[in-house]
Amino acid sequence: MKKQLLLGLVLIVILLLSAYSNHKETEKEALINALENQTVAPAEDFEFKADEKIDGLSLCGYMGQEKIVVVPEEVDGKKVVSITNKAFGEGSCVKAIKIPDSVERISAGFHGNEDLQYIVFGSGLKEIGEYAFFGCHALDRIELNEGLERLEYNAFADMDSLTYLYVPDTVTEIIGAAIHIFNEDFVMAGKAGSKAEEYAKLLRYPFEIVE
Repeated sequence: MKKQLLLGLVLIVILLLSAYSNHKETEKEALINALENQTVAPAEDFEFKADEKIDGLSLCGYMGQEKIVVVPEEVDGKKVVSITNKAFGEGSCVKAIKIPDSVERISAGFHGNEDLQYIVFGSGLKEIGEYAFFGCHALDRIELNEGLERLEYNAFADMDSLTYLYVPDTVTEIIGAAIHIFNEDFVMAGKAGSKAEEYAKLLRYPFEIVE
């Protein structure tokens, strides 16, 4: 009788976990579809300042209430070239976001965002700075853009749901513990012979070769 009760409880737990997993996948698919059809957010939803390193604007704050956001590429004739200052960080409601091709650097822009589930990087991104996605616990899969060159300290760390990170072979600098993931299911991916493969071997992460 006790064995039957124990087996019944185990089965209930398995069914509940399966239902939760299916719900999360359905929610993410809905976010992806919605992002594909989302229009560019109005400039007044953001706070901008002049970027100190790159000629253009730095997005340093988001005051909008949308959970699905497409960042503008240009505001008042000036390119949006960076995202910083925890603009979409701790306390942000943003769950899915598309970064424009104009953005060249992200620095701590998403630090502590526990709701972010999906992100599309623009083709112009070259650097992901310190603590850029630190503590983004809902992100489970990230594919970085071709053309990216540099990952800095703790760019991807304290992300316990992250299971897949594709790093292109254009990345030639991975500074210190730029990728620091404690998750037994975590896999890095990239080209054979790339800096990403070298880094994965150094930290003993499983590495998936992408042709």
